[in-house]
Amino acid sequence: MDAILAKHKAYAGNEQLDNTDYQVSYHIQIRVPADQLDGLIADLEALKGTVTFKSVNARDVTEEYIDLETRLTNKKAYLDQYRQLLKTAKTIEDILSVREQIRVLEEEIESAEGRLKYLTNQVDLSTLDLTLLQQKIMSTSMIIM
Repeated sequence: MDAILAKHKAYAGNEQLDNTDYQVSYHIQIRVPADQLDGLIADLEALKGTVTFKSVNARDVTEEYIDLETRLTNKKAYLDQYRQLLKTAKTIEDILSVREQIRVLEEEIESAEGRLKYLTNQVDLSTLDLTLLQQKIMSTSMIIM
C-alpha cells in the first residue's frame, strides 16, 4: 500500500482499524493529485482481493470558484474606495463608520480567500476513501461428554 501511495504522490489523510471477532476492517482516506487518481485506483484494484463495492463521485466547483473570484475582486475594489473615503473623512462619526465598513470588508475578503484556497485544494487533490475487509475464519469445536 505504501509503495502504491508513493508511486502516485498520494498520502493517507485519516486511518482507522477495527479488529473484531469476525473481521478486520481498515479504512483509509487517501489524498492524491487529481491527475493520479485513475492510476491509483487501477493499482489498488490490481491488488490481491475482490472489489465488492466501488463508487466514484465528481463535484464540479468551477461555477462556485468563478463566482467567489468575482465577488472577491469586487470586495477588494470596494475596500480601496473605502480607504480613499477614510482619507477625506472629516468627523469622528464618519471616520468610525468608514472604519467599520473597512473591517467588515476585510473579514469578508479573508473568508473568501480561505474558501478559494479550500476549493483550489479540492481541485488539485482528489479524495479516495478505501476500506479493506478481511473476514476471520471461525473454528468451531465441540466437546461431547
